[in-house]
Amino acid sequence: MMHTVPRPDPVANLPRLSALFAQAGVDALVASSVENVIYLTGYEHWPLHVFREHDVFAVVRADGRRALIAPRNAGEYLAMCPPDDCDLYTYGDFFVASAPFEELSTVDRALMAVRQEPPHDDTAALALARALRDLGVAGQRVSIDGQAMSAGARARLAESLSAVSEVDGNTLMRAVRRVKTATEIERLREVARATEGAMRSMLESARVGDSEPELVRRFRHAALERGIEPGHCETNIGERAGGCFPPDPDVRVREGVAIRSDCGGRLRGYWADTGRNSFVGDVPSALVKALDATRAGMETLAELVRPGVVVSELAAAGIEAVRRAGLPEFRRHHVGHGIGLEMYEHPILSPRPGGERHTLIEGEVINLEVPFYAVGIGGLQLEDTVVVTANGPEFLTSGPSTWTP
Repeated sequence: MMHTVPRPDPVANLPRLSALFAQAGVDALVASSVENVIYLTGYEHWPLHVFREHDVFAVVRADGRRALIAPRNAGEYLAMCPPDDCDLYTYGDFFVASAPFEELSTVDRALMAVRQEPPHDDTAALALARALRDLGVAGQRVSIDGQAMSAGARARLAESLSAVSEVDGNTLMRAVRRVKTATEIERLREVARATEGAMRSMLESARVGDSEPELVRRFRHAALERGIEPGHCETNIGERAGGCFPPDPDVRVREGVAIRSDCGGRLRGYWADTGRNSFVGDVPSALVKALDATRAGMETLAELVRPGVVVSELAAAGIEAVRRAGLPEFRRHHVGHGIGLEMYEHPILSPRPGGERHTLIEGEVINLEVPFYAVGIGGLQLEDTVVVTANGPEFLTSGPSTWTP
């Protein structure tokens, strides 16, 4: 099929996928979750997030050959934003009229090619079965990511396969996705900087009398101007910054208060999640000690980030640094998390060791965060995104320069 635009840079880490599949004893995988479909095929279309009853699947073999199964009504997206190097299968009805082919524009010709050329079936299940046969994996050990499938659909798929692996497909794909490719890191850098810029615009514009909803609207407008889809925006003023409250139009900026903001955004499937603070007038005395202490915690986390560092030990060290710096009762359930196609990915930087000693891996992208919440007093949010490298953290956000508002 001839496309009108170049294929996007692929994001899938196929060498890592092949190695982890071999380790797990898996020959192929059927993905249904939105994030795994995007990762394997590059197909990013808003109905993925809205019309969950419209099944979309990706199939990947251990050697990297892939297939995308998508509804025919996605034709415009498939024509203008062609998926990565994978076989396309369509299903379902979506009726359109058309001028004679020779009168169509280049874009419309691409659309009609998407509607007419790929193998097509009435249902997603039939299209998936055809793809499995064509890829020659129906008789091999297939892992199923059933996150976006009903129990019945999972059971029917398993019945159609002769060798279903006990390895959960979503868990396996999350392990594959944990180490980011260069393309993924650049996308994460772009969305992190745009989100941070939108937050800076919001906070720098804050004036006495502004309400919480007004600040949130400014963030969303600034995010859209920067080309990103705004996500959460927990922005609270004064004493309410001691929690994550929904915006209240009656709560307004006044002299001598802190504004704590935790905001996110998404770009081409990839998430940002950043924490920043602003002060109107002098820093409230009750927060001065907390600001110094949380900065010390962030500094310790940044100093320790390296491949091979035990996650629970890293988290415990960051918490202990906050305690030593002036908040002896400080506690946190986690001080960061992985980030990528999901806002929260593995690992969770928890001080609880659990049953395994999880370690940081070179090339993964994580958020470091040391929030402070004091109900009735106020709060602070320091949160940055870094790449784990052998030389320490590579900041995708502005990092230490923002830790002292």
